[in-house]
Amino acid sequence: LIEPSGALQTNEPELLVRGVLSEWAALRVDGQVEALYPDRSFSFLRTLVEGPNTFLLEALDSAENRGELLLEVTLDTAVPAGLDGTGLTLAPSAGGIAGFLGEPGCVLDPSSDHRIVARNLETSAEVFTTVAPDRGFEGSVPALPGDRIEFRVADLADNRSAAELRVASGGDPVPPDPD
Repeated sequence: LIEPSGALQTNEPELLVRGVLSEWAALRVDGQVEALYPDRSFSFLRTLVEGPNTFLLEALDSAENRGELLLEVTLDTAVPAGLDGTGLTLAPSAGGIAGFLGEPGCVLDPSSDHRIVARNLETSAEVFTTVAPDRGFEGSVPALPGDRIEFRVADLADNRSAAELRVASGGDPVPPDPD
């Protein structure tokens, strides 16, 4: 199986499944025949429903050898609760880096599988950091004084909460305005 790979959670309702069989065989997905390309590869789309989705891929070769793969994919479109902005601090930029801190309880959603996405809106640089069991976090983001930094909570399916915005301060030289 080539795709999907990794954590099989998504926020996309259409799933593209691609793979290659090791030898020629008849391929069925949940009993439905799927075509093979000349290189023994296959691809098909399936529409997911919210929550767990299961697909049984079965290959049967000319010698009646059978192979099976159970593919489990979870569709999750629920946006996680965001951040308590009063507990979020962005330290002054120094050397082009600004540290940030979310105090315990800053992440409003109690789920343990979330991460924080800090994105510099001027450069599009994104950094990710894990959420501690006390729902706090810390990290650093590339930033110069005046850069706007957006903080969001993201879940395993990459659903992202509403943003908390902070503006970097500090003594780093501000690049000249090109205008």
